Amino acid sequence: MNFTPISDIGRQALIDRIKKMCVNDTEQTLIGIGDDAALIASEPNHNTLISTETLVEGIDFDLSFHPLSHLGFKVITLGVSDILAMGGLPKQVLISLNVTTKFSVEMVEEFYLGVKEACTFYNCDLVGGDLRSSRGATILSVTATGLVKTGLVSTRRTAKTGDAICVTGSLGEALAGLKILLRERKFWEENPEASQPDLENWKEVVAKQLMPKARMDLVQLMINHKIKPNAMIDLSKGFLNELKELCTQSNAGAYVYEAALPITEQTKDVASEMGELASAYALQGGEDLELLFTLPEDAVEKAFEILKDITVVGMIRPASEGIQIQKFTGEVWEIDSDH
Repeated sequence: MNFTPISDIGRQALIDRIKKMCVNDTEQTLIGIGDDAALIASEPNHNTLISTETLVEGIDFDLSFHPLSHLGFKVITLGVSDILAMGGLPKQVLISLNVTTKFSVEMVEEFYLGVKEACTFYNCDLVGGDLRSSRGATILSVTATGLVKTGLVSTRRTAKTGDAICVTGSLGEALAGLKILLRERKFWEENPEASQPDLENWKEVVAKQLMPKARMDLVQLMINHKIKPNAMIDLSKGFLNELKELCTQSNAGAYVYEAALPITEQTKDVASEMGELASAYALQGGEDLELLFTLPEDAVEKAFEILKDITVVGMIRPASEGIQIQKFTGEVWEIDSDH
């Protein structure tokens, strides 16, 4: 038997293979593998959403600069963000925590202080999970459940040609924060007698990396004012990756204006200091946990009045046109689906 390295096909292609192998047979499963969360028929007027996220030390977080309480808050945020991206609101979470011998009782308690703070912030309950030892790295998993009104679920597969492409908040902040933290960690490793780094000038981007907040405020407004996106996805793996996924699922193309991408001055300052492009942070940086969604043209004005913290960055086009980004210079960059 020949063995294929996962890197040869990529994460998404592997997920697609698993999806084909595991076909849903029960009537209660309305949406299975392939979206931010699964959709389960559960109540006369609501359906249940379920999602799972996993974080691995050394890949997804670094304990040398990630406070445990912030990490507890962040892992809940990741689960909640998936529920919000489907147009629902969170209800319960479960945490699985696999810790190494370097963890003390007090460290575990500090982690759960962050979990408790996040549950209060998102108005959801911690209802269980698992606590086990790990020989190698610390591993965190969160399972989140939520409810969405019947008929109001937002998926990745229903963007329509002519829709406005919208994003909440600003882009690239989490990556900018990570760049600063990695730089400061390297300096400290090379200068162990140096004092603690002063991150005051970068507090906005650092906070976005260490303790992002999912956009429950805007999803609640969408629900209250009956603003239903045609399609929606959360920005956990970067704007460009998530746009490609949404377009693939919707069998659509997209045209995006680089000049329209919302980027804060602090993110621009970080990129400048690093000798990099702020637009690259916005397009490729992950973990902003903002929302990317599409709206029919006649719904955009109302959305701006109600939601306020959103930006239109482009338009959904036919699939035959692919994904295109108009650069600041006017040059059009065509994005290959496998780029």
